[in-house]
Amino acid sequence: MDSIQEPPDFEILFKLVEEIYGLAYDIAIKEFTIKIKEAEIVMLTSTDSTYFINGKPPSQSFIEGSWKIVGLDGNLIGLRKELVGKKEKLDLLKNKLDLYKRMMDIWRTQSANERNIII
Repeated sequence: MDSIQEPPDFEILFKLVEEIYGLAYDIAIKEFTIKIKEAEIVMLTSTDSTYFINGKPPSQSFIEGSWKIVGLDGNLIGLRKELVGKKEKLDLLKNKLDLYKRMMDIWRTQSANERNIII
């Protein structure tokens, strides 16, 4: 097994943590935007007679299973796709950070073992 000669560059780790923070913030904003649009959809479809079924407002379960997922004109589909993409990238970055942490642990162990051999 090859040894790790030096720990991962801390600048890379700092940039990675900043990128994770920025992406987590973007995800929170995107989720909030979707929630707002969902609330607007519920309000509109519950009060506008255009969306009534047989003269009655649609049931909440119908709204939840249809319009709240895709939007009234499909506008939520794109937002949800963006959200999924951002979440996947966040998972990737977190895994990358975890890998760097493990590399540092291995390097620390190897360094300690090398010092013990010398002594």
